[in-house]
Amino acid sequence: MRLTREQALLLNALSMNDHLIIEGGAGTGKTILAMEYAKGECERGRKVLYLTYNKNLARNIITRMGKGCSGEIKIINLHALFGEYVPVDLEAMKQDPNQYFTQDLPEDTLSYLEGLSADELQALQYDDLILDEGQDILKPEYLLVMDLLLRGGLEQGRWAVFYDEKQNLYNPEFEEGFQFLCSYSHTSFKLYINCRNTAQIGRFNAEMSHTELEEYLKENGEEVQVIPYKDAGEFQDKILELLKRLREEGVSLEQVVFLSPKRLKNSSISQTDLGKFKLNELGDGYQKKREEPVYSTIQGFKGLDSKVAVLLDLDKIPAALYSKLVYTACSRARSLLVVMKREDSD
Repeated sequence: MRLTREQALLLNALSMNDHLIIEGGAGTGKTILAMEYAKGECERGRKVLYLTYNKNLARNIITRMGKGCSGEIKIINLHALFGEYVPVDLEAMKQDPNQYFTQDLPEDTLSYLEGLSADELQALQYDDLILDEGQDILKPEYLLVMDLLLRGGLEQGRWAVFYDEKQNLYNPEFEEGFQFLCSYSHTSFKLYINCRNTAQIGRFNAEMSHTELEEYLKENGEEVQVIPYKDAGEFQDKILELLKRLREEGVSLEQVVFLSPKRLKNSSISQTDLGKFKLNELGDGYQKKREEPVYSTIQGFKGLDSKVAVLLDLDKIPAALYSKLVYTACSRARSLLVVMKREDSD
């Protein structure tokens, strides 16, 4: 939680500029800064809309901020927000989920808002707009909705966008949306110092994901552990050995997350007998449970972090998404990164 010099400068900039675009790699403190900015605006008595793309991140932010805001703030993921204005068409969603969530639902929401009277729309509008995970939200269809929900619109309203293009997993129209937003006068800022990962994790991540190496506050840490295995039996033995060793070293297992590109039922660990160790799958209704390691897809853990991250099924990542998913996955670990690797995989 320590603020670097560049973060302190940015917090100052946040208070002085109405339009901010903040870029930063994973672990540079974007969400922390977004939360601090939101608290500051709440304390000024302003009505704040804090948007994420990942619903798990939205839940985490709500928990972390608790009752720390004295003003009015709405923290919600993008599609849940749309669903508050228009009923979800379950039939259309089942037929083509991608088409529905990327086109139909935002268009229906836009039509609904455009059909409101000036007084009705004003009652819904926010004084401040904060976009966390901006790389997934900067899409023209989404921004047109934001333009109506922000008092004064994107041109005259107050907004701050935090993004990392290297974590863009969902938005093929990022560049178009980014240029759309940049057409408004704004101040840009870039964060360079990684405050989350150790240098060892950072170097491994840069090599694996083919991204640039950043500057790290935490220079001294454990080396990344790559654990090879031949088959399902050896995989099970080594996972159990890892969990026992971590517990013996004093690591609370709820601070361990297993990450895979696949959902739990389709992952390599789904057929593993963990004995007394139980996995706590992240999702709807999730509650942290003591001494139960967390399981999540890489996508579902975006924006979050854990003391220990164990990566599974990297050989199942599609080539087109490999760099971004590996970059996102590796950067979730604060202290220790473990990679389970099949010996017959690249």
